[in-house]
Amino acid sequence: MATLYNGEDIPWSLLAKDIQNCLAKEEEEALAEWLAASEEHQALQAELGRIWSLPEADLPPSSQAEVWLELQKKLQQRRPQKTFWQRYTNLTAVAASLLLLVFVLYGTDSFNWKSEAVAELNWLELEAQDSRNLQMPDGSIIFLNKKSKLRYPDRFQDRREVELLAGEAFFEINRDLEHPFVLQIAKAGQLEVLGTSFNVRAYENESEMCLSVSTGKVRYRSPEGEEYVLEKGEAVYYNYKDKRAKLKSPINPTYWRDGLLNYKDFALADLRQDLEQKYGVHLEFEDEALGQCLFNGSFKSPKVEEILQALSFTLNLSVKKVADKTYLLSGAACTSALD
Repeated sequence: MATLYNGEDIPWSLLAKDIQNCLAKEEEEALAEWLAASEEHQALQAELGRIWSLPEADLPPSSQAEVWLELQKKLQQRRPQKTFWQRYTNLTAVAASLLLLVFVLYGTDSFNWKSEAVAELNWLELEAQDSRNLQMPDGSIIFLNKKSKLRYPDRFQDRREVELLAGEAFFEINRDLEHPFVLQIAKAGQLEVLGTSFNVRAYENESEMCLSVSTGKVRYRSPEGEEYVLEKGEAVYYNYKDKRAKLKSPINPTYWRDGLLNYKDFALADLRQDLEQKYGVHLEFEDEALGQCLFNGSFKSPKVEEILQALSFTLNLSVKKVADKTYLLSGAACTSALD
């Protein structure tokens, strides 16, 4: 492996990059070798980390010229007779100088204090063929439904941001007032939260995206700039064709996780759409007026045939399978229907 520092010289550039989390693999190996060589090296690294975490107002004052002079002086000092703790005290002053030297070498545009990270994020993509969960760097949990695709970084910086490229996911986000959680939804805008739980359904073959909130609050912004602040039990739907967002009651948004289906005064027209999404079946009405009929029922992980049987019994309808995954509903007008 190539040596990236000379003898006992302190590898300032590696230490600076280490603070910024932007070391290349070869540089990581070189720094690890240097750290393993001495407890003094490890002490300097620890001191750099401590000073880096200080508020900006607490940093030791120094001009750029003083930094250069102090750095050169410290680099030239070679005093093996000193004890470890005596030399450690001197290293504190060097560490303070290094932090200012970073600005001298790279400029404030690239190294703004705790405001703009220099290290490039490593973005990962996960395509879930089956349901699975994923823990984020901050401990938040994302539950992915099958055939869903997520893009996320290997670490979070000033704000926590991920992208739902396709599919459905339930998010349990840890509360962090200083670092909001931002979710980009493919072709359907973005949302921002501080700490909450919510479900997003955005399959590519469906006509709309649905965002429903389970706990807390979510601020949603459509691609066209429409904004909604949603609370527990509320949902917003974004239509890809119309490019419009509107508030509606969510329809069993967490069924894919808990298996629960609850329909209360539910129009058959809406039930048809829900069953198409959840089971991939198509319901046809002999008379379109049947779409106004209201259905009530609760199920736990049912087969679609169980729901159709309940429809037939409670609404006195005939249900006939006319093709693969296609059913025809017929019967008299309902006594209870939408106005």
